[in-house]
Amino acid sequence: VDRILGRRLQNDSISSPSNIPEATPELPSNAHQHNSLMVGVEHASHTKKEDDNNLDEKSTPYVNTSEQSGEKYAISEDVNAATSTGEVEKFSKPAPMERFDHERKSHNAESSNSKLPEVNDAHIPIDPSDIDTVTNPTAGILNLDVIPPESPSLNKNLSPYEFLVKWVGKSHIHNSWVSEPQLKVLAKRKLDNFKAKYGNAIINICQEQWIHPQRIIGLRKFNGDKKEVLVKWCGLPYDECTWETLEESAIANAAHLVTKFEKHETGTVAVDATDDDFQKVKVKHELGEIACLDEQPKELKGGSLFPHQLEALNWLRKCWHKSKNVILADEMGLGKTVSACAFISSLYMEFKVNLPCLVLVPLSTMPNWMAEFASWAPHLNVVEYHGSAKARAIIRQHEWHASYPDMPQKRTKKHKFNVILTTYEMVIADSNHLRGVPWEVLVVDEGHRLKNSGSKLFSLLNMFSFQHRVLLTGTPLQNNLGELYNLLNFLQPASFPSLLSFEQKFNDLTSAEKVEELKKLVAPHMLRRLKKDAMQNIPPKTERMVPVELSSIQAEYYRAMLTKNYQILRNIGKGGYQQSMLNIVMQLRKICNHPYLIPGTEPDSGSVEFLQEMRIKASAKLTLLHSMLKILKKQGHRVLIFSQMTRLLDILEDYLTVEYGSASFERVDGSVSVAERQASIARFNQDKDRFVFLLSTRSCGLGINLATADTVIIYDSDFNPHADIQAMNRAHRIGQSNRLLVYRLVVRASVEERILQLAKKKLMLDQLFVNKAESQKEVEDILRWGTEELFNDSGEPVAKVSAENSGKADVLTVPETKHRKKVGGLGDVYRDRCTDGYTRTIWDENAILKLLDRSNIDTVTDGHAEAETECEMLGSVK
Repeated sequence: VDRILGRRLQNDSISSPSNIPEATPELPSNAHQHNSLMVGVEHASHTKKEDDNNLDEKSTPYVNTSEQSGEKYAISEDVNAATSTGEVEKFSKPAPMERFDHERKSHNAESSNSKLPEVNDAHIPIDPSDIDTVTNPTAGILNLDVIPPESPSLNKNLSPYEFLVKWVGKSHIHNSWVSEPQLKVLAKRKLDNFKAKYGNAIINICQEQWIHPQRIIGLRKFNGDKKEVLVKWCGLPYDECTWETLEESAIANAAHLVTKFEKHETGTVAVDATDDDFQKVKVKHELGEIACLDEQPKELKGGSLFPHQLEALNWLRKCWHKSKNVILADEMGLGKTVSACAFISSLYMEFKVNLPCLVLVPLSTMPNWMAEFASWAPHLNVVEYHGSAKARAIIRQHEWHASYPDMPQKRTKKHKFNVILTTYEMVIADSNHLRGVPWEVLVVDEGHRLKNSGSKLFSLLNMFSFQHRVLLTGTPLQNNLGELYNLLNFLQPASFPSLLSFEQKFNDLTSAEKVEELKKLVAPHMLRRLKKDAMQNIPPKTERMVPVELSSIQAEYYRAMLTKNYQILRNIGKGGYQQSMLNIVMQLRKICNHPYLIPGTEPDSGSVEFLQEMRIKASAKLTLLHSMLKILKKQGHRVLIFSQMTRLLDILEDYLTVEYGSASFERVDGSVSVAERQASIARFNQDKDRFVFLLSTRSCGLGINLATADTVIIYDSDFNPHADIQAMNRAHRIGQSNRLLVYRLVVRASVEERILQLAKKKLMLDQLFVNKAESQKEVEDILRWGTEELFNDSGEPVAKVSAENSGKADVLTVPETKHRKKVGGLGDVYRDRCTDGYTRTIWDENAILKLLDRSNIDTVTDGHAEAETECEMLGSVK
């Protein structure tokens, strides 16, 4: 047993003795030494195996059926190796299964009054191919019912349950339903682990996609002309590949994949080009200018390119032809991925290049890239290179080079793939393997990852051999002039040799002449269009600032956090305390979001209704969000909520579960796997009843298309304004049919308000290129913001704090907050009123209705659109 995947009530037909196989063959005597169908303990959950050992085709056994004798034999690893060369070792006929039954019955008779002993897994051979099968259409997978052999001890106190089992070395199409008594014998520890995790739940965690082939990556012969193929299954990593016969129904239904594999193999063998061959082809095309494409190339099958995408394709083709490395910097949501896929397709179909392309993407965007390649350029052989060390070794063994048909051991010099799609982390981990490949083009998605010239990725990529380089980014300029220079230096090091001279030349961008000079310098290397210019049919985006006041509990904690750190705060301006002040800023931001983020503040017990009411009223933001969501749901809107803090997402998840039920929302953060992330996105886009999507700003600001949502709520703003812009553009992109409203919640007169003001300044032209403000000064300014008003309201000036409180830890301790709860020191969350004469921002029902009203929205935003706040130079670079 590899792992247990589900539990269900037994079917009545399972006890029918007529379904029991007459005999089950025994495995060879040495098979317990190999990774065969015999029971083996690996792991109880569906996780990737991280085995770094060398591997070959022997690692996946198979069952060979001899047509002459009508008997089945389990072939060990040694036979697997022999079949790869067409030579099958002959085994003598094994003893029948009855011998094992007799031994078990004798043993059970001797210990009938004792507990059923735990049998060594390696002594119970099971051949799923000998078991009758039934198809359960409701489960979405092939469910194979297994009938245990009759045994006096096993027939006592039969359990009503049976369990879905995946067998070692077999794919999910061979999964079997096994009764609980038999599973106790086969894999008692796995069964106990499964029960401990899932209890008595009726569950099936086997996904339907796991029984559908995604790729064929290998082919071998056995028993003469019979063939087996090595299958990569949908949704599973490469270390889950298995050998299957062509007669297997799942493989027979995917014959086009076998044909595609053979086409790539024969095509690679036929060309088997060298570097010299490529250079001749390139020189041939350099003799003359290339013409612009007036219409979409016929080989692009995914749909119709938008005019701006066809323009980008022509621009990329000409830059490649002139050996000019470039940045495609279109605003997020304009389809840069499709433009890049079309460009790579053009290299192979139009210019007949022979070298492969390397595409680096964030792991979260890899499924989207694979889908776009499959849709727009299905003729290309695109390989996703990631996973465990074992999975990557399988990729290099089977996907790297083609084999000559008459000499299977001989591999081509030319690489079989057209495109390797991988992540930044894999380039660092496997640079020794990837660096040896001569690459035609490097494409880096989210190219601003290279803004730091001292990063390991930047250094390693400069050691690779690339004929051409392309960066894709919607935010090419984020903080300062040095980051822009690093991008240009990576593209054209000869043209941009010195950062110092670059900064000296453009140090003063206050004059129009200097700005124009910088535009001329950047323009040949960058193409950038904005949605308002390129895609006028995308409804505009409106951003609204939503100020809220601290609740009484939040205000008390805010004051306490400042007073406990008075000794540090009184040294503002003297330097040397930046890290300590940053810690204080983070704690204050937690209080602004929700006081439960401070340890010990959340109530320990109470009814569900009481805890929900406390959860809502303790935070001013959640109080407002609670009212907003009621109206948005009633009006049929769909909402994305972004936050930087996963613990806050936990609080919002608890709130939504109680208020609307667990089926009303989805959640994705950095801990969610790529497969789960895509499944969650698909559920949200397809199921209109799921009206809220919780996302973390940094990990989910990339590679997610949620154009079915028409409302974005930024719960807390990022220090880097471009991170928030990326988050907004998850919904404001091609495919959006409704006007997008963005609500940015911010606590007035707090560190949040000042952070947002400084973030907006970073989007202005002068601050974008030359950020002269020191970070220490910015942090000091943030801490000062709003404190005078806060302490004037409480009547407790910060200077009156006693000396024994100063210089202590910058967070409130759990015992201290628990004591405050007992004596009522957290404030009255039910009567959060203000001091007489002090004006507060109050969101009553009418104000919220007006805030959410879409009928009077202008086409121009409230002054916060990136078209107005971003660098104007970027909007005109072509």
